[in-house]
Amino acid sequence: MQTLNLQKTKAELDIEERFLIEENLAGSTSEDFSKRFMEHVSTRLSINHYEQQREIQFANARENMLVKHKNINDLIGKYKNRTTISVAFGPSLSKNIDHLIKIKDKYKIISVDRAYDYLRQRGIETDVVVACDALIHEQYLGDHPITKSKLIAHVGTNPDYVKKFIDLGGEVYFYISTHRFGLHAELSKLTGLRACLNVGGNVGNAGVTVALDLLTVKKLLLVGYDHSFGEYYYPGIKRNIENQKVTTDINGDLVYVELAMGWYNDLLIKYIYEKGKTDKVVNCTEGGILDIPLKSSLSNY
Repeated sequence: MQTLNLQKTKAELDIEERFLIEENLAGSTSEDFSKRFMEHVSTRLSINHYEQQREIQFANARENMLVKHKNINDLIGKYKNRTTISVAFGPSLSKNIDHLIKIKDKYKIISVDRAYDYLRQRGIETDVVVACDALIHEQYLGDHPITKSKLIAHVGTNPDYVKKFIDLGGEVYFYISTHRFGLHAELSKLTGLRACLNVGGNVGNAGVTVALDLLTVKKLLLVGYDHSFGEYYYPGIKRNIENQKVTTDINGDLVYVELAMGWYNDLLIKYIYEKGKTDKVVNCTEGGILDIPLKSSLSNY
């Protein structure tokens, strides 16, 4: 099992040094960089991702319980004999979109929240949308009527997103995550929900858990699961160098990994191994840092 390696090669250090100079941090050493990297993880998880999120999660859960929703237990084993594709919104998705369009009717497709409208605009209405972000904007749903998609959402998902999904014609199912900031017991008591999924990290990881533990798919193909970026400047956003590490992806290419993405990546690898799912999950991203035993090109399907 491979996790994010904080040891740097000479080439990586050279690139980091260049970026540190560009950020007016030329006096910082690579050791300082690693220290800030790990300190930021601790700060983010202990403050931003618990105390602040707790209040938002509870407010969202109370509001979501007021909307019409279905029993998630009805979906247990729904895709047990199906090969399914889980689509995250990583940079590599654009490379696979043409083939995904060709095979959209051959497989069941799960989409993360931010990828949903991107796929619909290209003629792909996914079977399932997974959401867990307390602040996800409803704009990611677009405005076209929903004809078949089901939303499987963490109970603390932004209520505006949930309501718009319903208004567009979709069905909603709620779950509680046993890894959502350690709040599952309190959220279960508040909402009366008992459907707990072992979701760790981000919505992409939630999509994998929904597919394997709830829908019990036969085989799961992952697309867009980069957990990294090929360029320092990602579309319109200048990333904070203190939150990044330069590393190599599964193809040996240099990529940039934000600290949260590295953590999500490790959680997903750990889940796949500990759950004994290494024979069920195929990484078809064709890049990125998700290093699991089964890898393939989506064009093989």
